[in-house]
Amino acid sequence: MATPDFNGNVFPSVLGIGTYSVIYEYYDGNGCVGSDSILIDIISEPYADLLPDAFICNSNAGGQTTLLDFSQLILGGDASGTWEDTDNSGAAGPFPILDFDGILPGAYTFTYTTNSASGDCPEYTGTITVIVENCECPSVALFSQTTLCTSMADLDLNSIKVTTEPGTFSLVGSPPGSNPATVSANQFSGTGKDSGTYTVQFELSTPPPAGCPTSSTSDIILVLPPVATLPASTQVCNQSGTGSYPSTLDLYSLISGGDLTGTWADVDASGATGPSSAMSFVGLLPGSYTFTYTTGSAVPPCSNSSYSMEVIVNDCNCPSTAFNPPGNLCNDNGSLDLNTLLITGEPGTWSIALNPPGTNPAVLAGSTIQATGKDPGTYTIRFTLSTSPPAGCPLFSENMLTIIPAPFATLQPQLAICNSNSSGQDPTVLNLTDFLLTGDQTGTWVDQNNSGASGTIPVLDCVGITPGLYPFTYTTGSAVLPCTYASYTVNVLVKNCLCPDLDILSSIAQCNSNTSLDLSTLSNWRHRVYGRSAGFPEVQIRPS
Repeated sequence: MATPDFNGNVFPSVLGIGTYSVIYEYYDGNGCVGSDSILIDIISEPYADLLPDAFICNSNAGGQTTLLDFSQLILGGDASGTWEDTDNSGAAGPFPILDFDGILPGAYTFTYTTNSASGDCPEYTGTITVIVENCECPSVALFSQTTLCTSMADLDLNSIKVTTEPGTFSLVGSPPGSNPATVSANQFSGTGKDSGTYTVQFELSTPPPAGCPTSSTSDIILVLPPVATLPASTQVCNQSGTGSYPSTLDLYSLISGGDLTGTWADVDASGATGPSSAMSFVGLLPGSYTFTYTTGSAVPPCSNSSYSMEVIVNDCNCPSTAFNPPGNLCNDNGSLDLNTLLITGEPGTWSIALNPPGTNPAVLAGSTIQATGKDPGTYTIRFTLSTSPPAGCPLFSENMLTIIPAPFATLQPQLAICNSNSSGQDPTVLNLTDFLLTGDQTGTWVDQNNSGASGTIPVLDCVGITPGLYPFTYTTGSAVLPCTYASYTVNVLVKNCLCPDLDILSSIAQCNSNTSLDLSTLSNWRHRVYGRSAGFPEVQIRPS
């Protein structure tokens, strides 16, 4: 049986494919009661999963094919539809196989329409981009477009490469705004950044033959998730006419900004009656009830957002103990004055009624809860009236507070690697994850000074790199709001392994009253012979 919302709406996209019975009941002021029902058959809308881009050569001079089989571009769904050469590319032959011999290099749009719609469902129409290349040139091909939601919009740009040629990425176009996405090395960072269309450019590391393109571009579209602004809590009375608070709410009127096309859900099955635009709380037991609002305007790949609100039902003949549910705190540097949560004007005291497991719980200093360095988990916060209320009225109220553990990682400060493997034994490939000892392992690395190491982070090949110290930054990937990501800088020491390495300490403090210094404490020089056939190397002391 399908369950309508408070306004009598049914949401097929939520229910899924199938047949549902919706029962309508009515009442009138004369005691008349009746009901009727309707069957709703939710059928599947046709769909085809298309490869977004395809690449084909415009000659077979290099042994490549110029034939493209469009049936291979349908990854799933209805494959019985029809194709259309939207841009009149000039490709020869009947679908599904076209010949692109002699077609000018460029991007051409082709449209696919399914052929399986039933009922009132429309046919699905989708497009792909066919990129025709001069395959006598090194490829600079990229996928033409990627759409990301700003709530999760970090992208390894190597994932949009079609070409296997080495090259570099840069950002050449951004939408208006003061908080644009950025590109560093092969990483596009767009989480929480301005929405709109960004253009990234890929440029070959080695200049191609004359007449061949040196670069190409791809668009990355950032889409905003839907948002809504509503209070953390609101208050009502469980009887009408007291004047303290209303007993009926228009839940939509509480949304002060953002999306208004969504739906409300009574999470706790409070017993409130009526539509969400005029919901009555008469007769409910005093307490806090959770209602959830879910937006209805998400544009893929963003999902609809959900927000919780507490409706605090009061016996308005009793003194109020109400306070807003606290937000989460991070245990890296978090504190909260609980008095800022009070809704009631009654005097009272704060306490922590229940702690999560652990030996170092959060503490109260007056009305301020201190979370820094304390056990993460869910705490029960209690506000108790200073004066006992009338019989039958609550003495206290409670809400939950969650302390989130701050992300962290423990890293080795420095690792060494060789810039040549002439001996056949010296390693030249470094996996940056070897720096990670404990903590978060899901983060990202940035080559701060563009060391020139080849490979794809985190695995780098340091052959040919100038000896020296190169900083790399690791940023954790597991932060949960309100905690923020933590960053750490470590050093990669690139050594010239063709030269003898004495492994001598870089410096040591010595008092001028010391009579001797055991050199074996500074290096392993006793076990090496440089320029002599046997014995120990000669040690000389010279002025600096």
